[in-house]
Amino acid sequence: MVLDLTVIATVGGEGTRLYPLTLDKPKCLINLVGRAIVARTFESLALQGCRDFIIASKGAEITQRLKEYFKDGAGFSARLKLDPPALFRYQNNYLDKGSADSLRHNLERYDIKNDILVIAGDSVFELPLQEMLEYHRQKGGIATIGLKRIEGDLSPFGVAKVNEQMRIEKFVEKPQPGQAPSNLVNTAIYLFSPEIREVLRKMGDKAKDIGGDLLPYLAENRYPMYGFEIKGYWTDIGFPESYLNTVQALLHQTFKPFSLGESVGEGLWIHHSTWEAIKKKVERGRIVLKPPVKIGADCRIGEGVVIESSFVGDCVEIGDNSHLLGSVVLDFANIGRNVRLNGAIVGEYAEIGEGSIIDRSLPVEFASGTPDMVPVVGGNVSIFERSVLGPKKRVCRLRDSMRVLVTGRFKELGYDSRNFYFMEI
Repeated sequence: MVLDLTVIATVGGEGTRLYPLTLDKPKCLINLVGRAIVARTFESLALQGCRDFIIASKGAEITQRLKEYFKDGAGFSARLKLDPPALFRYQNNYLDKGSADSLRHNLERYDIKNDILVIAGDSVFELPLQEMLEYHRQKGGIATIGLKRIEGDLSPFGVAKVNEQMRIEKFVEKPQPGQAPSNLVNTAIYLFSPEIREVLRKMGDKAKDIGGDLLPYLAENRYPMYGFEIKGYWTDIGFPESYLNTVQALLHQTFKPFSLGESVGEGLWIHHSTWEAIKKKVERGRIVLKPPVKIGADCRIGEGVVIESSFVGDCVEIGDNSHLLGSVVLDFANIGRNVRLNGAIVGEYAEIGEGSIIDRSLPVEFASGTPDMVPVVGGNVSIFERSVLGPKKRVCRLRDSMRVLVTGRFKELGYDSRNFYFMEI
């Protein structure tokens, strides 16, 4: 069933906490088990009946990259066998002041008169959309906010205060310990009724951010706004750890918002071009695949290789006797012989020298800084033979070092003739 609903995906931010993965591409276009993060989100929604998508991005580079990826949606629709096909539209050259301003602009530009689902283009979630839409219409409010019950530290989130009918009375942004009104956090998944256009007109220049401006305005002016508890998987892919955890959740089928592709056995999704090349070696035990494993197209895998609970992209080369455990290796990477990857991320076109070890379980050298333990090798990085990278360590090309340091988020660990080594503060 096709839903009378327009999806607006807000896409912004530089994704600096994912450096070096986002040095060469927007966060929303990072490969998530074979497709861009935002494409995976759109797939899940399209399979539930969404056909009208507006990508609200700001700036030439990111908008052009997204336009090149999706175009008008014909390829996306053909791959998913959508009937009728999906339509993709884009925010024009408009420098919005935030997500609420972007929402207002696109509603006016495209004259949207139906219900609107607003999502963040870099989040991954399991959303029962039909149920949420029925709930929204039954409540009759101007907005329904997806809320997730979180245990532990709530300070990074906007937290909702709700009554017994789940009507939202207020939001507390980034509460101090012990001051949160509940443990229901804002997921940045919003269903708005068409009347939101008029509200945004009234707000004028005050409407910059949805969470920071629009929602408080609705609450203060007693517009009916309700919370819908999202009980399935939800995450904002903001760190290497959350990215790797999401890949693992998809591989282990913790949630199943879309297909992982061609299956050659329980927990094994191997592209046919790769499977034909390695099938006999797998059957003879000369390559060991320990589910769940997903491998892309046209990969070449040497003898004695063990791949366990990992995602390998397209056109990847893996040398003899290498071992991949709980890791991600993105498109066109070359992994040398006798390499060990454990809980690691290797970027596109990276080369890992023979005998190298990239392992999050090695002793922690730096007690301070981020709790994110995932070692990350960026795109186009070439790692020398017999290199060792332990937890928290990240690597980019030497020429990108100033882009990393100028963010103020990272600490220099050193450099060599090719690479710059750093960690998050």
